[in-house]
Amino acid sequence: MNISKDSQEFLENICDNIKYSPIRESVKNELYEHILEGKKNYIDMGVNNEEAEKLALEDLGAPNEISKSFNKVYKRKLDWKMLIIFILLTLINILLVTSVASEVGSKQYIYRNIAYIIIGFIISILLYFSNYKKMQKIYIGIWILGVLINISNIYLYNNDKFDVLNNLHINLNLISTFLYIISFSSFMNNLNINDKKNLVICTTFTALSILLIYLSNDSMLLITTLIIYMILSIIKISTLDIKKYKKFVIPIILVILTITILNVAFAKPHLLLRMLNPDLELSYMQDRLNNSKIIGTSDMEKNIDTNYYYMNFSNYSFVYLIEQYGKILGIFIVIVFTLLAIKIIFSYKAVKDGYGKLLIIGLGSFIFIQSILNLFTILGIINIGITNMPFITHDSANIIIYMISIALILSIYGQKNFYEADKLKYNCKQAV
Repeated sequence: MNISKDSQEFLENICDNIKYSPIRESVKNELYEHILEGKKNYIDMGVNNEEAEKLALEDLGAPNEISKSFNKVYKRKLDWKMLIIFILLTLINILLVTSVASEVGSKQYIYRNIAYIIIGFIISILLYFSNYKKMQKIYIGIWILGVLINISNIYLYNNDKFDVLNNLHINLNLISTFLYIISFSSFMNNLNINDKKNLVICTTFTALSILLIYLSNDSMLLITTLIIYMILSIIKISTLDIKKYKKFVIPIILVILTITILNVAFAKPHLLLRMLNPDLELSYMQDRLNNSKIIGTSDMEKNIDTNYYYMNFSNYSFVYLIEQYGKILGIFIVIVFTLLAIKIIFSYKAVKDGYGKLLIIGLGSFIFIQSILNLFTILGIINIGITNMPFITHDSANIIIYMISIALILSIYGQKNFYEADKLKYNCKQAV
């Protein structure tokens, strides 16, 4: 049964005024079915074909009111508190970069790092207004891109060709890990215990990504990734029928923990030695941290070694800021990261989409675990190595990845009221 040109224009008018473009076609199809159903009912009551269609349209209501109903449901909700935290962390990074630039006396250094931040903002804005669920359709491509970047990093590392990347302050390991986390979230979302092929593919891809990070000689990122994989696995398993699949829970967790332990104990024995005998540079930095003022620049004299550590190892940027501006800034940074962690947890609880939940925890853990590892190592609580503190690093190409991570979390939260495609029929009934 076809509909008239007037009915087609009616549908086009509604869809053109729906702001969230991904649902327009589905809405059009659903409303089309409503028109046909209403038209058929009126014809069965003895009304002629043309009049029946007009009555069916009248039952739906005015096109602009229908569009408004959908726009209310599919309206992005900006998390202003997380946005403020995002801006604060970016401003702290700018403070760090300008302070370091004044030490080295290089305007070019400032321009380059500000350019990275601008690029990060542009990409973040684009991602915020995008449909994050599209990543679910291309997650294998995302994983392959991570593999290619990882292999490139291994090649450059093994052939002593790292100078170009070091000069640009680009960490390929960080980029590939970020891509792995996104793809792993998709793997977990698609995981089907009953589908052996799906299970084998997921396990294989996961093992390969872990192996490539291991070969990249970045122990801290490897530990971070393993922890995130374990967290996401537990979250996914918790959504399954525990009684039916509980036999898979303990083995999966034990395998991940075993890999971590074997990595630390055998593959990277220097990490165990470091726990017993802290590196000289780390002890040196802890000493400078302890002698910093509450407010203001430290009185401790900076020597060649100090400047070398600060300028070449952004892992110690947190200590540098405290020496420059006092422990009060360090406390403020810790508070900001704590608030970010709390907001991530609230965002996770607010979002109902399973894929969105996995991404929020994966990306949130990516930021928070690195922050904890850096902070706890500097404070002497743990000592298995040190990694960058997200945003608090003058390797400012890295900030793009951290900005994108928070932008994606903001985007997912902003779409928390968006219904799944299989609930669209319900939305249509609500709207009309």
